[in-house]
Amino acid sequence: MKKLLTALCALFATSVVYAELYTPHRFVEWGVETTAGVSNSYFCVPDYLQKEIVFDLQEIANDLSGKGLCFDVLGEATTFFNINLGKKFRLGFFAGVEASGYLNVADDLFNVLGKGITIGDTQNFSISGYGDVFATAGVSFYTTWRGWGIKVQPTYFVPVAYVADATATVKAENNSDGSIEVRAEAPVDIYTVIDMDTIDGGVTADQISEAAKNGGFDLSLEVERRVLRTLDVGVFTRIPIVPGRLGYKMTAYMYAYYVENGLLNYLSETEEHDSDNGIEDIVYSTASYKVHRPFRLGAEAAWRPFGKWMTFRPELALAVRNPYSSDMVVYPEYNLGAELSLFNILGLTAATGYQNRVFVQSLCLMLNARVVELDIGASLRGADFTRSFNLSGAGAFAAVKIGF
Repeated sequence: MKKLLTALCALFATSVVYAELYTPHRFVEWGVETTAGVSNSYFCVPDYLQKEIVFDLQEIANDLSGKGLCFDVLGEATTFFNINLGKKFRLGFFAGVEASGYLNVADDLFNVLGKGITIGDTQNFSISGYGDVFATAGVSFYTTWRGWGIKVQPTYFVPVAYVADATATVKAENNSDGSIEVRAEAPVDIYTVIDMDTIDGGVTADQISEAAKNGGFDLSLEVERRVLRTLDVGVFTRIPIVPGRLGYKMTAYMYAYYVENGLLNYLSETEEHDSDNGIEDIVYSTASYKVHRPFRLGAEAAWRPFGKWMTFRPELALAVRNPYSSDMVVYPEYNLGAELSLFNILGLTAATGYQNRVFVQSLCLMLNARVVELDIGASLRGADFTRSFNLSGAGAFAAVKIGF
């Protein structure tokens, strides 16, 4: 009986194999990493590297029908310090800044430009967008328990600036006298954590200290498990708990107009037009606006069918921008990557994904000399999947890690 119990205990012990979605390369490390990117959903760089550039407005109108033209911008910078003492104890500290922006021009604008409007007719359309900047700081802790890998990451964040779904109203009119008139106006509210009316001489320590008190809190959780000898799977979430608070608002009225009095008279050089644009009526005031970082819920896996030298990483998630508010945006995310590693010295990762409402095709190179590691990468980006391969946007990634 004792021998049977011993054999069963040994069998159970060998069956408990801990998951390892991501393996650290050092016991102690400090590092910095940055990411930046811009893109749009239509215009591609190769289209304009030609001797003759042709803008076919009707073609643009047909291609953008139903979806409009989208632009995005992304930037992140983070510094971190990690202590990795085996699978039972991994502790990390981090701080950084993250920013994003998004703009959509309605397809009605391109229909007017490409197909025109009848005399006396009026067309209305919109340009909408949003943006945010967050400062973050937090701690992460990873451990294992009965074959499960568990990571907890509380984060304190301060919303530095936030633009909540600003919309510009644009009117295009073909007057009976033959003139074409286009007018656009947009009151834009920019919520800030510091009064923008008082920073002409720079930001003071008191303002920074006061801003730090208006931060919010969210909690990230990850649980992973080895389900097959070559397959580790995990689920993750980021749960917004306490919103950050923005106490000030800057309201600016932006306008632009263009009047064309004789488009067909270009040939006789008697054409006349008038235009103007600007920002006026800037008003500073106190406000009370609450904002969360995006909620995320998803699953990921690490599949190593040929050993540790090659890893496939699929990921699928659901994200909600500024949850619990009237201007929340729900969107899916996914990523599919293939990672090659030569003894953790040289690595190459290729991935395709949809992150933060943008399609991303990326390639990253890792050079690891144990004490120093350098990761560099580049990406093609775009709000349209097909055009993301044609330089409709680009991004870059760099990280330096030092330790032993």
